[in-house]
Amino acid sequence: MLVAKTGYGKTLIFTGYNFLIPASIRPITLIISPLVAIEQDQAEELKNRFGAYSSPVVLDGTNNTAELRAEIARGNYTHVWASAEVVLADLADCNKKKPRTVRRSYVKRFDSGYIDHGSFQSVTQDEVFRRRLQLLAIDELHLVHLLGEWLWAKLQNSATNSSLTRACLQTNPQAGYDFL
Repeated sequence: MLVAKTGYGKTLIFTGYNFLIPASIRPITLIISPLVAIEQDQAEELKNRFGAYSSPVVLDGTNNTAELRAEIARGNYTHVWASAEVVLADLADCNKKKPRTVRRSYVKRFDSGYIDHGSFQSVTQDEVFRRRLQLLAIDELHLVHLLGEWLWAKLQNSATNSSLTRACLQTNPQAGYDFL
């Protein structure tokens, strides 16, 4: 864990990590960030600093499409910024009756072999992406407790009776704070 003031180069550490990995692996760094403005600034800074050696993308609510998720899963981007809400959307979608069941109409298959089920979870479960993922970074870690509260509230308001919901509701939301 690195704690430093704004402007001390924290972002460079997790964005620069990819350049320590052989390019033949096509490494991916996934950065969970709380604010789209921060994500966009950091992605732009990375592109300006490293040019052709980096290919950053910010995945947010406006561009979270099956096509972009397929490109991410296949390693077309070296650095992926996303909010926790985008990454954890399946866990927090309390209106689903069966969180792990996907209707056929939501499945999109790509020539590359990637199969999209309508959320970022399709990317994280993709074997090609998993092999290339070299670093998962959480930026602005001091805001993680807000994510926990958000997810906890979503699960408490859930009308579902899934095992995931029951397991999460039986967990003390304060427990995550002990880790920090």
